[in-house]
Amino acid sequence: MSRLSGCCGDDFSVVLILHLDIQTIRRGLIIIHNQTRWNLAAHHFRKAIMANPDLAEASLNLAVALDQLGKPHQARAAFKKAVELAPGGPRMKEASILKESIST
Repeated sequence: MSRLSGCCGDDFSVVLILHLDIQTIRRGLIIIHNQTRWNLAAHHFRKAIMANPDLAEASLNLAVALDQLGKPHQARAAFKKAVELAPGGPRMKEASILKESIST
């Protein structure tokens, strides 16, 4: 018998367990929501690349989305393409942090 059930009764234990379960569900829903948005973003960046394959910004943004989705190999390929398209572009200089994060 736990100290909580001895002092407060079984109803408190049930409420505590339900509260913890609801918190877990909320965290899971937030994760799903965020991943869904990154998936949607990646989808749109891919569409932009299909419409204009020379658009370095779309490849760079796709790399960011893929990195956020935990797909480092695909993110590296998109980043490499972005650098090939605009090696001296202003966003490529800013993206050096991204390159470091996806190369590990």
